[in-house]
Amino acid sequence: MRGLRWLRFLMLLSCVAGGCECIARRTPQAPRPAHEPKGVPTPPTDPSESSVRSPSHTAQTRSSVGTNLAGIGYPTFVNPFIDLMKGAEPFFSGSAEAWRDGRPLAKDGRGYVRKLDPGQVARSFVLGEGAPQPAGKVTVLYKGEGTLEYRERVTNLKRSPGRDEFTLDGTGGFYLTLTSVNPHNHLRDVHIYMDSVGGPDSGTFSKPFLDSVREFSVLRAMNWTGTNREAGLVDGEQEPFPYRRWKDYPQRDAMVWSPAPFDVITELGNTLNRDIWLNVPHSADDDFVKRMAQQVHDTLEPERTVYVEYSNETWNDMFDQAFYVGRRGCEMFASDPVAECTVEGTSGLCQLSDHGVNAGCYTYGLKYHAVRTAEVMAIWEAVFSDRRDKLIRVLGGRIGGMQQNGVAQLNLKWKGEEPVHRRVDLYAVAPYFYGDLTTSVDAFFATAPKGTNGIPKAMPAALAGFPDPDLGLYAWIKSDVQLLSAFPSVSIVAYEGGQHLMSYEDPERKRVVEINRDPRMKALYLAYLDMWAELSDGALFVHFTSPEAWTEFGAWGSKEYPAQPRKQAPKHDALLLYIERSAKRTTHAE
Repeated sequence: MRGLRWLRFLMLLSCVAGGCECIARRTPQAPRPAHEPKGVPTPPTDPSESSVRSPSHTAQTRSSVGTNLAGIGYPTFVNPFIDLMKGAEPFFSGSAEAWRDGRPLAKDGRGYVRKLDPGQVARSFVLGEGAPQPAGKVTVLYKGEGTLEYRERVTNLKRSPGRDEFTLDGTGGFYLTLTSVNPHNHLRDVHIYMDSVGGPDSGTFSKPFLDSVREFSVLRAMNWTGTNREAGLVDGEQEPFPYRRWKDYPQRDAMVWSPAPFDVITELGNTLNRDIWLNVPHSADDDFVKRMAQQVHDTLEPERTVYVEYSNETWNDMFDQAFYVGRRGCEMFASDPVAECTVEGTSGLCQLSDHGVNAGCYTYGLKYHAVRTAEVMAIWEAVFSDRRDKLIRVLGGRIGGMQQNGVAQLNLKWKGEEPVHRRVDLYAVAPYFYGDLTTSVDAFFATAPKGTNGIPKAMPAALAGFPDPDLGLYAWIKSDVQLLSAFPSVSIVAYEGGQHLMSYEDPERKRVVEINRDPRMKALYLAYLDMWAELSDGALFVHFTSPEAWTEFGAWGSKEYPAQPRKQAPKHDALLLYIERSAKRTTHAE
């Protein structure tokens, strides 16, 4: 579904000339900064801020490379868990005639189907076809009464009460179809184990998955927690979204971990001895925020650090959270919310519309995002009062957006006269790079004209931003870092980053994959990481994403599947080589 909204992004690019901000799948073309930022942002009222600031974020090195965790299930077809059911797609309704028929499913609080209507079945993808998948003997354990049919590459099926066994041959997909269920004793507590992956006593996470992410210092779980939702997407009887109350958010006993329980994410951090990055759902009430913080506090090992961010990309009208913060911001800040925040052709504040971005909703939404960030961080600070240095507070922003939005957000007064920047340790941006897809693969790897407009010699054009360097990544990072220097207690961080190539048109779509597989991508990534480290003084960079299948929605994964050999994955190879080189530099310096 995320790819469908990309089409809207392509149409919205034209709005830049009219003064509104264009919207991207991951990161937009930033507003054009001045060649040298004009004016000086308001300085903090209390530069020391020792009472609320966490010191941990200052200890960044050039080896500070994290990764976003790829989404679980469709469309990435990544299953990181030993119990394959936990990484499956939630059951959806279908019939003999229709793969998905859109009807609601009657489910219990954990996601299991309680009953089926006449002619109705329930389906769930367990393993997808987008990448090589494991094979071998499979054991399905369950309670209750119902009939599960197993589809694709299944042989040697044997059934007994509460237990099915079969063999998966080949490397393709695998899905379940629930064809009958006893409404008085419905099928539940389903677990799926494969001998080649592990059994009930083998832990939580699969070895190929752990091996694919263990070298990264920070694991950002934005995709795991379902932080984003396509604007206008209707879920029927699937999980309640957005999550406002704690009781609605899945816990460990849920049928599938989609979204993943927070204590599963802390377990991952504990297992790998890595820090974690969590996103608070945009509509979560204060009780939810407190319970979330308490669960993380109680389950994350004390020596581990947690990065906390309110929602994700609330400026991006591809996502529901943009409209939510817009409505809340209009209610909080607009003198006349109806006049300022009603989109043409709609009847409510900040509704989804084909008429583009509403300026009032966008502006007031940014203010609400900043205020709510401060409120959320105050709750987390109280819970983590015994180990305050292990909490890093993040304000999400946009690359190249400090001058237009970031300075005002950090200076915004949220509680009496306290500015937001006193509750923030990191200002997060997404420094993606783009490039030429229109002519050839070779054209993408071209270098910029030597020394043009202050760009260093021999810099790849994709990083320099040609044909307009002022709208390029190099200029945006420089501008953001310079403006952020007025806030000594706040550092920059990359919450996402990497290549951002996308097209639905052939041959460009084919080139996206060819470019990502090209061995030259390794050198480009190394130059990219060096540029970020140089301009940001070695700030944390969190790549998007961990290994996942490359689909029509893009080639985001550092590898195409967790077990792919490093030598076949130039992006992943570059990330690991950069980390290895950084470790050597650090050891030598010590």
